[in-house]
Amino acid sequence: MFERFTERARGTVVFAQEEARDLHHHHIDTEHLLLGLLRDRTSVGYEALDRLGIRLDDVRSEVVRVAGEGHPVTLGEEDADALRVIGIDLDEVRRRVEEAFGEGAREEGPGACVAGGEVAPT
Repeated sequence: MFERFTERARGTVVFAQEEARDLHHHHIDTEHLLLGLLRDRTSVGYEALDRLGIRLDDVRSEVVRVAGEGHPVTLGEEDADALRVIGIDLDEVRRRVEEAFGEGAREEGPGACVAGGEVAPT
């Protein structure tokens, strides 16, 4: 199943995982996927949401308001195993994100997406 995902979709899943971790949530849910989508400023999904005035920081604040912020947690093997069950290999996703966007793309900070050597502002 995961092989049918585009590089951008795989990157969104990685961003969603990072958002869940940063919010100390013990799961990856639809709100994390939305936040992940808003982190890739080069995607059509981002552009559509941007035109509607939907911003990453505003959505993140609303997620915290509605769902709360959890206690610090590290998404680990259990989460990776759960994603593998539906055909998503996080190690492969991370590798491909760095392959597509450059080494260190995921480490640029919240909201960053490295494409063509530029870091998109948040």
